[in-house]
Amino acid sequence: MTWLYTQFIASYLVLIPLLIYFESREMLPLVMIIIIANGVGDGLAEPVGIKFGKKKYTTYALFTQQKYVRSYMGSACVLISTVIAILAFHQFFNATQLVVALLVMPILITLAEAFSPHTWDSPLIYASGGVSLIGIFHYL
Repeated sequence: MTWLYTQFIASYLVLIPLLIYFESREMLPLVMIIIIANGVGDGLAEPVGIKFGKKKYTTYALFTQQKYVRSYMGSACVLISTVIAILAFHQFFNATQLVVALLVMPILITLAEAFSPHTWDSPLIYASGGVSLIGIFHYL
């Protein structure tokens, strides 16, 4: 249960500052991109991976050496959901920001999900998505 509680705490420790940051810049709807990537993409990853995932890889759980199996098809759900979420909020991006977001965010968020310790993917998805959005809007 330690990993469950720590994931919840870590998720909120990442998400709350992101909410404050994006609200202060009147861009709060953009947080929905990473919430959708996590909620829909990561939420579908396991059932899709179980049903259709032929090629698999392993990752460790937090605080243990136990390995857990994930599938490339499940991780693809995160990538596709992130692309769809970015496109759903395209009106908040200029053309350059949109292209960069579509090229960078799905890959970063999918890698965060793929390589995070089992059950600890939510805070890492929020962090990678949030930092990439901040970078996109700060530098472009």
